[in-house]
Amino acid sequence: MSKEMVTDSERSPTIDNTDKDAATVRRSHLSILLNPLINSIFNSPDPYNSPIRKLFNKITPDNCPKFILLVPPSYVLYNYKDTHSNSKLSDLCHYDISFLSSHIITLDSKYKSGNSLQSFYGNNDFKYDFQTLNNISITITFNKRYLYVNNDSGLGNTKFKILKVETLTNFNDYLPEPYYTMVYIDQPVLDPKRLIQNQIQSNRESKTSLFGSNPNSKTLLEQDISQHDRIKFEKLIHSNQNITEYFKTVFKQFVSDISENSDDSSNTSMESISRLFQNLVTDTTEYVGNETNSSLIKSELRKFIQEYIETNLYGTIWKELGNHLVTGNQTVSDSFYNLKYLSIDQLETDLYKTNFSKFKLSLIVKLEKNINKATNKFGNFKRTNTFLEKSTILIETLQILSEPIDGTPIDADTLLSLFVLLINKTQTKDLRYHILYLQNFYYSNDFTNSTKFGILGYSISTLEAVAFYLEDTNNSRFLQLEENYESKIKALLDFIQEENDPSSIENFDIKDYKEVLRYRTDKGESILSLCVCHHKNRLIEKLLTEFESVFVLEDLLDDETVEGNTLLLEAFKHGNHDAISIFLDLFILNCTAYELETYLNKQNSSKRTIGHHLSDESGLLRQIGKFIDWNIKDATGKTPLFTIFRSYDQINYSKMIKDALRAAEQSSYGFSYNAHTDQNGNTLLHIIKSDVLLLLESKFQIDINEKNKKGLTPLMIYIKYNRQENMKDILNDRRLNCLNQFDTKKFVSCYEYIRDPEILTMYTRHHINNGTMFKHCVCHSLRIYTNHTTEGTIQSCSLQVSILREDGKISHVSLNAKILKNILKLILKIHPMTFVPIESVLTEINKLLNSATDNWLINNLIPMIKLQNRAHLLHALTNCVDTLIELNYISERTFDTDESVTNWVKQWRATLANSPVIAKVKDVEPEGINAIKHFLKFNLQELTTLRRNMFTLEKLIIFRNLKNDDSRTSLDIANHVSHNIPIHRLRKYLRTFSDVSKIEIVNDCNDIGLNSTLLNISFYKKCINVLYKNIEYLLDHQILNWWKCYGELLEINRMLISIPQSVESNTSGHDSKRSDNSGIFGSFLEGQRAKNEQKLVRTSYEIASSMEKLGKDITSKHEGLAEELSKFMTFKESFLVKGFISPNVTDNIFNLTENYTWISKKYERYQDKYHKI
Repeated sequence: MSKEMVTDSERSPTIDNTDKDAATVRRSHLSILLNPLINSIFNSPDPYNSPIRKLFNKITPDNCPKFILLVPPSYVLYNYKDTHSNSKLSDLCHYDISFLSSHIITLDSKYKSGNSLQSFYGNNDFKYDFQTLNNISITITFNKRYLYVNNDSGLGNTKFKILKVETLTNFNDYLPEPYYTMVYIDQPVLDPKRLIQNQIQSNRESKTSLFGSNPNSKTLLEQDISQHDRIKFEKLIHSNQNITEYFKTVFKQFVSDISENSDDSSNTSMESISRLFQNLVTDTTEYVGNETNSSLIKSELRKFIQEYIETNLYGTIWKELGNHLVTGNQTVSDSFYNLKYLSIDQLETDLYKTNFSKFKLSLIVKLEKNINKATNKFGNFKRTNTFLEKSTILIETLQILSEPIDGTPIDADTLLSLFVLLINKTQTKDLRYHILYLQNFYYSNDFTNSTKFGILGYSISTLEAVAFYLEDTNNSRFLQLEENYESKIKALLDFIQEENDPSSIENFDIKDYKEVLRYRTDKGESILSLCVCHHKNRLIEKLLTEFESVFVLEDLLDDETVEGNTLLLEAFKHGNHDAISIFLDLFILNCTAYELETYLNKQNSSKRTIGHHLSDESGLLRQIGKFIDWNIKDATGKTPLFTIFRSYDQINYSKMIKDALRAAEQSSYGFSYNAHTDQNGNTLLHIIKSDVLLLLESKFQIDINEKNKKGLTPLMIYIKYNRQENMKDILNDRRLNCLNQFDTKKFVSCYEYIRDPEILTMYTRHHINNGTMFKHCVCHSLRIYTNHTTEGTIQSCSLQVSILREDGKISHVSLNAKILKNILKLILKIHPMTFVPIESVLTEINKLLNSATDNWLINNLIPMIKLQNRAHLLHALTNCVDTLIELNYISERTFDTDESVTNWVKQWRATLANSPVIAKVKDVEPEGINAIKHFLKFNLQELTTLRRNMFTLEKLIIFRNLKNDDSRTSLDIANHVSHNIPIHRLRKYLRTFSDVSKIEIVNDCNDIGLNSTLLNISFYKKCINVLYKNIEYLLDHQILNWWKCYGELLEINRMLISIPQSVESNTSGHDSKRSDNSGIFGSFLEGQRAKNEQKLVRTSYEIASSMEKLGKDITSKHEGLAEELSKFMTFKESFLVKGFISPNVTDNIFNLTENYTWISKKYERYQDKYHKI
């Protein structure tokens, strides 16, 4: 049979007037898309008469059959304009061919020549060089999600961020390809200097929105600029020989000058050295500025030069400071620095001297946290060697120490005492050296001494006061502390930290250490906290019993380390279960419910509470579960409930998660399922190890198809980690969308994660019952193998076919591509007029495997496109084989085993070779041909109407998804614009509306062109096209040829009728004597008449034979077509229900359900933020 008869019709490759009717139909029901660039290219109402018709001529199949569209954000296109043309970017999308061409990447031989197949297979970090339609050179790194415009393109070295990559399913009738790749980028392919924001928006917002920055990024930008200028300055110093020599000279001169002043009085000498230093900085700044004409502003240049001078002369200056200090008591006693256990309770402050009823340990705890931060900051002070570094650290340290505690300001005396503690903890010595340095080697833009006033002056005076206090020889306090407190504290800590037998603890007289029981370590650990850490539980009991006045209940509740760990958190951290029981019993007996809730839900520096430590603690869960706020998240985004669900090593996992879930539901803080999602997008359904029915049968609003940030649904995780019970239960849930189970991050399907045969059987059974039209089979697990040979690269593939047999069992068979193609070709020979698009499937297999074609690299350019190509092929194969089994063209039992498949192929090959199919038909008369012709024309008209309806239906479904995406984008724009609305209330409502009401496209299959309804419609259209082409070929070729032959036969018969009279008159006188007039010429004519007659008879016979053969062929094909049309009518009814209505309705239900869940989640977040709506 001619190949033309079964090849699917494609879209017309050129734009001509025959498409006007289709265009008119399209304009009547397709509206404008939000993004003006996409709308101009794909939704033009009249492409052959539009202002950009020349562009469409360039992207016709003869010139550019494939292209990638670069799509800037809709917000940018509507809110920015081009300064050269003074036009909005959205307007340029409608008429500016150059602007549009810069966003169209051509995929042709130029691309392939720079990207070999070897590099495609050997490298995971692909870089592709392209050219746009107007010859702009672009490099794309898809893995790193960046796009670069090369320098020679006139746009500078511009870098674009790739926001996302999607596949747009084509819905127009003038572009040839069914799918086009859309690369969304953060700004248009235009010189950034030409872009300005519309006047309605602020200039600052223009920059931040266009380049993806936030309003707080200005400080970071300034820091980057400053660092860049610093590096530039250092290069300038080292690259200019004159400047280098100048610095050597002035450094040498400065050292000489300060040596001459070393014999002067202290004050006069320091003033002279300071003046010398400032003059050195001023002269050097002027010299370097004149020498280099530096582009650095003067203030920045002076700062860099002073820092450079200080760095090089710091050792010399520091030495001179020691020589010019006033001799006497200007050193701090060693007894102060020898204090290892100095704490807040030993300072001369009122913190511990207030009335007992007014004392709050919480104030001490907060103060300790500030001291800890200040210690980390001030610890670098002694290692600094420039004025700016010293002053910055000193100011920031004092700001931390002077921070009010619960609204109570820190007075000057307390600040002084805290600074004393800080000096001790950081072991900062030579305080006078640092003070003199700050006072004399200051930096100032306006040449004024900033150390005498302002915050810097106050900071230096505070440091000077601390130095005076510590240098006071009459102050013997620290010596007394060293002699009395230090020894007792050391003895007590040694006893707590050592391993002791029970008798030693009983004999230990704790009363001897009463005066040091308020001691707290640098980490904020109290004596009780240290006992908890070292499991001294008997000592804890003695302290709580014998020293109730020291360890009062309020202080126990407020006791925290600098990391925020309460006594209970410390007990959980160190696994001290006895201490947990001691403190819990004490708190439950003596605290109110409110106090318990407040205490148990305190968060440490990691944001963890007691609830995060309840894994495998079923008894504690029952005891305090009702007081826990289960919605609090730690620093990693995990709630206590999430932590328990994620703790897989618990002894009784099932019981723990049930009890924890019950406690969370009964908690007074309220329960929200959506609150228990971590930073990676994992929900409770993702992480639950077993007993998934606990969640599936609950009343929570659960999206069981939700993907985490790795692109995995709960079902995919169950498959990946072999959680069979969970998988079995979730497959029985009607909310599961089995067709949306693709990992769009790694670009694989569920089948690539399956390793267990039982899981494969469970999943394929569900897939067949819920994802196929006739519920016979599913094709999956397509694997492509690449073999490098001396003749080139050869590709082969295999896939698995899973069959649901009549007895309910599932059989799996792995087929090589060659065997699969042989099966399809044999079926095509057995049933040559079948409407099943076998030829199309064979073509798709060849396209996927044939790496030698020009378009193979283009079709497999992006991993997402590779996933799409394979998914499309598998879906087409599934529909094809499923339909063939439904039509009884092949038996289900054929796919029982590999051997049964091979036997079927061998059997039918032998049958066709030995017994070719011979159709037994009667002779065909013109009346029969006419009847066939009318029958075929009627069905052709029906198929034309059906094909037109399918075309319209397909476009509407595509457009529906696009408009849904537009709705989401519109609300994103509304949220973005709301930042610039000056009216606070209106801004708040607009942001709330855009955040809560936003409809999200939750089905990622729409993004990668894997919508099952569209793929089924595509298969149905191919079936129609096969029938249409077969009927069209029969009408326009074979029947037309038959009528042509019939006309020729009639003409020959007419000619033959006239020939016998001449022959009779000539033959009557054959035996008589010829007349003299006949002669030789008469004999010649007689011979010619005989030859013509014989020729006409032969021609008549040949035409009659051709007609007979053609008639039999027409009759045979007509009968085959009639049978196929009958089967197609049955198939059509089943398809409309099983292939279109059912999956489309199911898909809509999934989307509406998931959108409802998504909106509910947003609403809950809104309620949590604003408490009410």
